[in-house]
Amino acid sequence: MFTSVKRSAVLAREVVRLEPHYAGETEALAALFDHPERAATAALPDRIVAARRGATLRAWGDGLPAWNAKASERIGFLRQIGQEPHLVRLGQRLLAADFGGTTLAQGLDAAGAVFAGDLILERSVLGGALRLDGADVLARCDAADVRIGHEVTAEQARFAGPVVLAGATIARSARFGYAAFMSDLILDRARIDKEMWLRHARIAGEIQMRGAHLRSDAGLGACLYGKAASFDGTTFDDTVSFEGATFQDRLSLDGCVFGGRLRLAGLTLGAGLSVAGTRFRGEIIPPLDQIVASASTPREMLATLRKALSAE
Repeated sequence: MFTSVKRSAVLAREVVRLEPHYAGETEALAALFDHPERAATAALPDRIVAARRGATLRAWGDGLPAWNAKASERIGFLRQIGQEPHLVRLGQRLLAADFGGTTLAQGLDAAGAVFAGDLILERSVLGGALRLDGADVLARCDAADVRIGHEVTAEQARFAGPVVLAGATIARSARFGYAAFMSDLILDRARIDKEMWLRHARIAGEIQMRGAHLRSDAGLGACLYGKAASFDGTTFDDTVSFEGATFQDRLSLDGCVFGGRLRLAGLTLGAGLSVAGTRFRGEIIPPLDQIVASASTPREMLATLRKALSAE
């Protein structure tokens, strides 16, 4: 597609065509495309970020059909440069949906939305719910330190890149049932005041929920966890269910506090379990003598749980 020695200028003009808010920034964009390996990960210039954020808020106000039509055109552009990962990553950042640091009094209803680039909600304040049911996020979703005054729903959503909710505060429930995570799901230090449901989700990458606080029930069962799963240091105030979950890599519960029941029926562990320093204050269901009889649960689990309980 791009045979000119001035490829960076061609790419810059194409980005401006796709996002007119970048008009006047063609030279700055071309400079980024001159060094895509660095620009794909380095902080973008402040004026580029400001233009991107303003463009996002204006385009979102045009409604979902118009938004998704633009996303389709942007996907076409990213596919054209798809042979070069650094170019694609830079394109995803420049064409991101950037709500970062903004206050959305009514929340964000993005159910069914398509995001060709990153979805940025970092340090945003949402007075209402965040709804991503059935959405397609084709790059990274960065919602670190977001504050959400209602619930999060992302049932049957598809996330192609990492999903970062580290430090998030969610005043009600968080529901990700049947969602597909093609990369990592990061919930370190998150606080969720109502239920969290991951049931029937598929997580191809790691799940990291370290130092989090879940104040109500946590439905983490019937999921496929493709890589290492760490819940280290997390406090679960109420019932936690891993029933029917499959962990293809190691499950770490080191330093967790289980304040309510822990349900483990049908749990499958592919690479062992770690519970160093874990405290179990509620009932473990099924009882340990039944867990060892289950063909789906390795005997190592019995030994580790017994050791943890004997230390209580």
